[in-house]
Amino acid sequence: MNPTDIEWVRNLNGTKGRSWNPVTGCLGPEGKGPCSYCYARRMAARFGSHDTVIWSSQERGKGIYEARPGEVFPYGFAPTFYPHRLEEPLRIKQPSRIVVCSMGELFGESVPQEWIDQIFPTIARCAQHRFIIMTKCPQNIGDIEPCSNVWLLTSVEDQATWDKRVPEILKLRERGWPALGVSVEPMLGPIVPYGIEELDWVIVGGQSPASAAQPEPEWVWQLVQKCEDGGVPLFMKNNLESSCIIRLTQQWPEEVSG
Repeated sequence: MNPTDIEWVRNLNGTKGRSWNPVTGCLGPEGKGPCSYCYARRMAARFGSHDTVIWSSQERGKGIYEARPGEVFPYGFAPTFYPHRLEEPLRIKQPSRIVVCSMGELFGESVPQEWIDQIFPTIARCAQHRFIIMTKCPQNIGDIEPCSNVWLLTSVEDQATWDKRVPEILKLRERGWPALGVSVEPMLGPIVPYGIEELDWVIVGGQSPASAAQPEPEWVWQLVQKCEDGGVPLFMKNNLESSCIIRLTQQWPEEVSG
C-alpha cells in the first residue's frame, strides 16, 4: 500500500495519503464497459495482462478472479480480488487518509458481495485512519454497516449522472453514513447541483491529460458559487488552473468522529 499522488488524498499534516486496492478493475457503471477517460484502465493496459475478460451484469458474482502476491492486473481491467492486501491498512500505525480501490469500482455490478464483506472489517478495525471510497454505483452499497471513519463519495460527470447518482448517495444518510460527497471529475458539462447543500464535500476537476478537453470556466464557477452558498467544503483539482479565472479552493471535510 503506497503513498498516492491523488491531490485530495492528503494527511492532516499535509503529507501524501495512501492508496489501498484490495479490488481492481471495473466493467463500467452499469456493466456497459469502462469509461473512455478512465485513468485506472489506462494503467491496467500499461502494466497488466492484455487478455480481455467480460461478463454481463446478469452473471454478477460468477466470475471470481483472484490475484496472487506479486501480480498486478493479472486479468487486465476485469474486477479482481487481492486477498493478500486485506490487512495492509493494519500495518500503518500513523493516522492516514486512505483512498480505497482507486484502481477499480468496489461496488461494481460484477464485484461479489463476499469481496466487499472482507474489506469493511479491516476498515472498522482501523479507527485511526480515514478511508475515502469513491463509487459510480451508490445504488449497490446496500446494507453495509456504516463506518464513522469513511468518507463516501459518488462520481459524476454531467447533469444526467448528477441527477441519477446524487439522490442515491444522499439516501445513505438515513442509513447512518456520516460523511457523504460528490466528485465531479472530469466535469463534462454544466450542472445544476440539486441537493448540494446536503453534501459534506465536493471535488471538481478536469480530464487527464491536460491536453484533453477541459470544463468551461462558467461551469466550474457555478459549482463553486453553489458550494460557497451552501457552506460545502470544495476541493478544486490543480488541472483546473489553465481553464479557470478564479483562484483554486482546496478544502477537506471536517473530521468525522465516532
